[in-house]
Amino acid sequence: EVVSGELERDAQMYLLRNFPQVAEKSLEIMSLPVDELVPVLASDYLNVRNEEVVWRLVLRWVDHEKDDRLPHFTSLLKCIRLGLMDVQYFLEHVKNHPYVLGNVVCRPVIIDTLKVLMDVETITQKDGVMQTPECARPRIPHEVMFAIGGWSGGSPTNAVETYDTRADRWI
Repeated sequence: EVVSGELERDAQMYLLRNFPQVAEKSLEIMSLPVDELVPVLASDYLNVRNEEVVWRLVLRWVDHEKDDRLPHFTSLLKCIRLGLMDVQYFLEHVKNHPYVLGNVVCRPVIIDTLKVLMDVETITQKDGVMQTPECARPRIPHEVMFAIGGWSGGSPTNAVETYDTRADRWI
């Protein structure tokens, strides 16, 4: 039992780290049941450069057995950090996709994402701390660039800043 637990953990770590390759080339991922796929897609540790990869996998997974899997589309859609998508991609490929248009439960998800993508009321303050909407919360980066010291406002600085290449923002 210890071996199977370690093997399962190692398999999940491999999937999280190598998700883009697995999502595009693996047939085995198509056989995952929804209760095993949701935690993978929702994981902060999912290594994807952009959420479009996750979107395409969700579509492939649903299409693989459409009649049985379409009812799970909304729960899978909520795992995608739609607010991190390229605006044009979201508008062209997600917002008007038949699975989205044909599902009333998707509307609030799409509306919230549009607010984030169009910078309308997206960042709120709670107890003095800025809150990022769930649909725009970056995943934990696997690649970070550090900027240490330099010049700021015409004078030297010893500030340390990090840039998340995946989220395309300084943190």
